[in-house]
Amino acid sequence: KDPDPEVMREIAQMRVDLFNTTVNKRVADAVRRAESYGKGIAATTPASIPAKQAAAAKAKKLLDDVHAGIKADENNLWNQVDKSAVLEGSMTDDAIKALTQEPEGLSGIRLTKDLREITANRAKDDWGGIKSDALLKARSELLRQARDAMKGANPNYDLNRRINILADGLMRDLDTMGGPQLELAKAATRKRYEFESLP
Repeated sequence: KDPDPEVMREIAQMRVDLFNTTVNKRVADAVRRAESYGKGIAATTPASIPAKQAAAAKAKKLLDDVHAGIKADENNLWNQVDKSAVLEGSMTDDAIKALTQEPEGLSGIRLTKDLREITANRAKDDWGGIKSDALLKARSELLRQARDAMKGANPNYDLNRRINILADGLMRDLDTMGGPQLELAKAATRKRYEFESLP
């Protein structure tokens, strides 16, 4: 008998809530410690500058270590998402078709072999779907390209936007799998974004 979908949703939410609570505490503790490092140092004077610099470096290392831990958790959780599920791929196909209607189309986007072939393959009578592993790998690659598009003195906002449209299509296909592990992996990504947006 298949698991009750409502029970699975409740399990997923409980795991996400626990993960969020754990990460929130880790971040709050780290921020509090980082802020405390320089509090005992007197106002800036020539004599206090080395101590302030040392405190700033210590705080940066602490927060960098927390960031690295959050990213490691995120990668580990995404690696545990079901890679054997067979998905229809319609949302990915729709995103590709929508982009081809734009002036720049797919220009600058490096598609994996599975993405290059998905529209033609879905039109065939014997289309059997696409493995979640292929979409997970393609999405990871697209997100890397999106980050690269924003680097440097002249970030390519349009390329970043178009890549994210396609990555969102892949995510909507992956969402059809459901399940606690996927929700947990998505929560980890949200927590990383939250941490990276801290002032």
